[in-house]
Amino acid sequence: MWIQIVSAKIYQYYELKTLGKRGNMGGFKEFIRLFTYKGKRECAFKEYIKMRNKYINMDVLQLNFEYVTIKSEYEHKKNVMTIFTIAITLSIIMGVWSEFFEFMKMVFKYSTVDNQMNSEVIIISFIVSMILLAFTTFIILYIIYLNGKQIKTMREKIIIIEQIMNDKKDRK
Repeated sequence: MWIQIVSAKIYQYYELKTLGKRGNMGGFKEFIRLFTYKGKRECAFKEYIKMRNKYINMDVLQLNFEYVTIKSEYEHKKNVMTIFTIAITLSIIMGVWSEFFEFMKMVFKYSTVDNQMNSEVIIISFIVSMILLAFTTFIILYIIYLNGKQIKTMREKIIIIEQIMNDKKDRK
């Protein structure tokens, strides 16, 4: 119970402290401050306090359920991310690039008619294939980024829940 009170007081103090800083151009300054390290840190701290209060207010059974659910989802996402990364690495090692160069070789071969080179076909084929390659690479990197971000968030939740569970265990 005392942990809930202390966390609520810290949150209230923190909210009053940040609200008291606003002046005439408070909205603009707040917007600019979001891009600074200090602003990002304050937002992360607010989110931490909200999450901690949410888990503190749960009873033991709800907290255990939340812990098991998040932990299993975390392990699943981590395994999927590992398999996805290994598959991408193997595809690169096994020669996805050779298929690209084979395609360009075929374009070059079929674009020559009567020993005259049709350079427009080669250039257009190269540009289209590079656009597809760049798009595919972007999608793969974006998927890895999103999964990494979700895994990080879940790991933070797991750590917070473990801290709360240890605090509750120590109180008894």
